[in-house]
Amino acid sequence: MRGALWIGRALAVGVVALAAWLSLTPKPPMIEGLPQDSDLVAHFLMHTGVAGALLLAWPPRRGVALAILTLAVGLEFGQIAVTGRIFDVADMAANLLGAGLGAAIAAALRHYLRRIVRARRATAAGPDRSGGA
Repeated sequence: MRGALWIGRALAVGVVALAAWLSLTPKPPMIEGLPQDSDLVAHFLMHTGVAGALLLAWPPRRGVALAILTLAVGLEFGQIAVTGRIFDVADMAANLLGAGLGAAIAAALRHYLRRIVRARRATAAGPDRSGGA
């Protein structure tokens, strides 16, 4: 189980590194033929993934939430220093909305997984043999 936890954490760090690279590289890869404002969708989806990955890899604590918010805001401010990139409040809003959705999905998934684990433990324990009425 611990091996899976470390793999999950390594993947989450990879997702964060990819988001940082995509946000701070002067010319990120683009998919041709997308609508003009599709970058907002990309920001939204990227930060949905960042928040979800971090909250599934680490317990949902204040530090993780602060890291998610710092990334959503900080990566956009970081673009000020990158030639060819611009700071955009709409992009930051998409980042924050995506992070919120990612957090909600991670919370729902954690809840669902806890229910599955409890049900499996109850099944493995077998029927109550205490003989009580």
